[in-house]
Amino acid sequence: MLLQSHQGYIELLPALSEEWKIGAVKGFVARGNFVLDFTWDKGQLKEVKLFARKGGTCKLKYKDQVKTVRTQVGKSYVLKF
Repeated sequence: MLLQSHQGYIELLPALSEEWKIGAVKGFVARGNFVLDFTWDKGQLKEVKLFARKGGTCKLKYKDQVKTVRTQVGKSYVLKF
């Protein structure tokens, strides 16, 4: 599984398959109307591009890290993990 968004935050790569060591996805839409593109290498998340269709607070979780982004409608944000 590449994304979950039902617990008040968006969790990235919660169950990445070992066969997918390198990869990228584009256009995943999560709760809150946030669009995500992200990349990973050697099973580790590298970069997340977040686009806010609606705006508001977005919490992103990867492993034990949680990043909170206060977004504005129509703006994009880049996060590194």
